[in-house]
Amino acid sequence: ESPEQILEDIRGAAPLVEELVRLAGRFQQMYQARKEEKNLVDFADLEHYALEILVRKEGEETVPTVTAREYALEFEEVMIDEYQDSNLVQEILLSSVSSPERHNRFMVGDVKQSIYRFRLARPELFMEKYHGYARDGGENRRIDLHKNFRSRSQVLEGVNLVFRQIMTEKLGDVEYDDDAALYPGAQFPPADREKFYEPELWLVNADEPEDESEEKLERDLRRSASGRWRAGRRSGIRRKADTAPSATGMWWCFCGPWRGGRKLLWKYSGNIRFPPIPDPLRDIFPLLR
Repeated sequence: ESPEQILEDIRGAAPLVEELVRLAGRFQQMYQARKEEKNLVDFADLEHYALEILVRKEGEETVPTVTAREYALEFEEVMIDEYQDSNLVQEILLSSVSSPERHNRFMVGDVKQSIYRFRLARPELFMEKYHGYARDGGENRRIDLHKNFRSRSQVLEGVNLVFRQIMTEKLGDVEYDDDAALYPGAQFPPADREKFYEPELWLVNADEPEDESEEKLERDLRRSASGRWRAGRRSGIRRKADTAPSATGMWWCFCGPWRGGRKLLWKYSGNIRFPPIPDPLRDIFPLLR
């Protein structure tokens, strides 16, 4: 569509949007009245009632109330987990009961795991402190927790290999460098088949070739999961290095033994169409979404 057509569509939708806004506002009023009638609150109410108690406006600034300062004196430490998923309301609340002069806020998070933007999470709050806090002391200190205690070194090496090549500040909000990489922190008992733990990267185009159905792809994946897949994988599963996915496809990553070289062949993101996921494939995840 041309810019003129888009503008005309927006103008045509204006009355409907205005009515939708009016209905949403009316619903909010009725919902709030019914909660007050029954003496009930939901989670959002708790947050906003807390705001009324703990902060007040002074011109353009938000400052702690006397109540907030009293609580701040009582708390020796304020510890926040999953900080990358905090929103502005939560940030104001926690700041109001902290003591800046004692630097007693301790925040733990990983921006690579931020998944709650739809709940108004602001991962940039985490990144501001990630870039602004010093690692060599100072009033505000950043401590990088590199070690992973859940996975074997072979798994971590595979994860690092993939994400060093695809994760950037534009895709993931952070550059996947030595500071972001995972390092083994746990000692696992030796296994009879150490090679079994070496990962493999399989790239599957979800946009099926015209002559191959989704049922066939699912059947092929089930064969692979049951160990009956043979060396010569078909074109629907493994493509040549010069073959690019179409605009509606995505790549899937499977965990298994490495085969061949250790270089990621494709970097791709686009409009996503999820393929059927066979039940036996417990270790499958979308590489990009």
